[in-house]
Amino acid sequence: MADTKKAAAKQTAVTKKKAVGPWRIAWERFLKNKVAVVGASLFIVIVLAVIFVPILSPYEISEFNL
Repeated sequence: MADTKKAAAKQTAVTKKKAVGPWRIAWERFLKNKVAVVGASLFIVIVLAVIFVPILSPYEISEFNL
C-alpha cells in the first residue's frame, strides 16, 4: 500500500512539471549565444541612434555646406 502511494506521488510530481513553450526555449538559446546578444545589442543602439539623433542634433536635414 505504501509503495503505491509513493508511486502515485512520484507520478504526480513528474506530470506537474511546468510546460515550457517554444519562445522560452528560443530565448534561452539566444541568451546562451554571446555573439548573438552582442549583435542584437549593437543593433538596438543603432536603431535608437537613428531615432534620437535628429531630435538631438543642432542641424537640420536640409541644411548643408559644401
